[in-house]
Amino acid sequence: MEAQRKVDSDIEEAETNLTETLARLVRLRKQKKLLKERGSDLFVRGIRELDEVDGVRTQEEAILDEQQAIGEAQAAGAVDMLDWSSILDPSLDFSSSSVVAHGTPSADAARG
Repeated sequence: MEAQRKVDSDIEEAETNLTETLARLVRLRKQKKLLKERGSDLFVRGIRELDEVDGVRTQEEAILDEQQAIGEAQAAGAVDMLDWSSILDPSLDFSSSSVVAHGTPSADAARG
């Protein structure tokens, strides 16, 4: 009987220790996750602040500014505000004699 009580007591103590250890492990994992998230947030915030100090704008800000400027120019009477250089591939050469005014290959280019 005494041995049985000793084993039961040891099991209860081990279960208590296990429960406490698991609870501690959960807390430590939560802290680690929080610290990792905070570190990422601080990094992103730091980069933004450096960009602001250096005068670097985000791509979204630049696009919005350009769209606003185009809208203001069109409202003031400007007709064609499309920047073809930002759309067309600069390696394409549209000044070649193989392209006619309508954008179709010339007869010489079709033969060659």
